[in-house]
Amino acid sequence: MHLNPPRQGLHLALILDKNINDVALEPKLHKAGFAVRAISHYCRNSRENGLIMGYCGFSPELYEQAGGTISHIVANEVKYNIYNK
Repeated sequence: MHLNPPRQGLHLALILDKNINDVALEPKLHKAGFAVRAISHYCRNSRENGLIMGYCGFSPELYEQAGGTISHIVANEVKYNIYNK
């Protein structure tokens, strides 16, 4: 997992490993209260895998909490993929 820092704008791109399904993560993160979009919805030729998320207007404490929650959900998806292959 790699977070691309923005040069401008109000969104971040969280780039995921190819073995993590961003489309499968999207509803899980929505259920946890995050407004994210799977990058692969927007890619036609190359297979990019990750999440687009907004970051504007929140306190630093909330960013830290959100980062922990997102990391936990992504880690659970990785574990699920490993044990269900």
